[in-house]
Formats: sequence, C-alpha cells, structure tokens
Amino acid sequence: MLEQTLREHVVVEENGGRKTITKLEAAIAQLVNKATSGDAQAMRYLCHLVISAEQRSVVAETVVELPETDQKVVDNILKRFQKSLEGGSDENYSK
Repeated sequence: MLEQTLREHVVVEENGGRKTITKLEAAIAQLVNKATSGDAQAMRYLCHLVISAEQRSVVAETVVELPETDQKVVDNILKRFQKSLEGGSDENYSK
C-alpha cells in the first residue's frame, strides 16, 4: 500500500510551470529543500536516507554534470551532513 501511494502522481508548480511528479519525488524534494535551508533534523534524515540507499545500491548510476558553483554547494552540504552524523558542530559552514 505504501509503495502504491508513493507512486501516485501530483501536479506541482516549478520555475513558473506545472509538472507531474510522484508523491515520493515531491516528498524527497521537500526534504531536500528543508535540509538545504538549514533544517538540522532534515539534514540528518536526508543523510541517513542517502547512506542507506547507497549501501543497498538502490541509487541509480546516473551521471549528472553540475555547474562548478552548484557542485561546490552540493559538496558543502554533503560535508555538513557527514559532520552532523559524526555529532559535530557545523559552525564552520554558513547557512
């Protein structure tokens, strides 16, 4: 039942347009948005999800080429996730 519900589609507005995505995609997008806005609980949860997915090899092997600035942002977020998992402070990183 959970899998079926997560596969249902919803319409979202993005970049001034409307598109249809699954409920799972919408939930993940919301979680990522909260994490990147500095929500520590969302960061920890997202990091655990990423690690779990990587351990089970669930993550698709898709290569996405990011612009250099975006890659730096992603790298910084991943460092913050790792630091929060280790129980450290992320005061060296700006929000």
